[in-house]
Amino acid sequence: MNEISFQSTFRIPIAQNGMNNTKKLQLKALISSYKNGLTGNGSFDYARISLKNSEDTSFLKKLETIGYKTYQIFKGEDIPKKNLDNYIKSCLKVNDYKKI
Repeated sequence: MNEISFQSTFRIPIAQNGMNNTKKLQLKALISSYKNGLTGNGSFDYARISLKNSEDTSFLKKLETIGYKTYQIFKGEDIPKKNLDNYIKSCLKVNDYKKI
């Protein structure tokens, strides 16, 4: 039986090795295409998104297609945009995430 993932909140550094401005814009467009996505204005900021579990695989494929390979995954799905930053901060405080 396949392992079920309940880790549907992502924090992605916008600036990564090999990411040019075009790829950064593609990431921002991908994140903004979801209702619970946030992106920072600076190039050293993070993109944050919380999805339904059923959307995880599709999102990760899209992320890898752009070329982004480094990100953090947090437990918790479909967290509203207005609560997303506070939720991620609380997870970072207790080291409740997986870094890829």
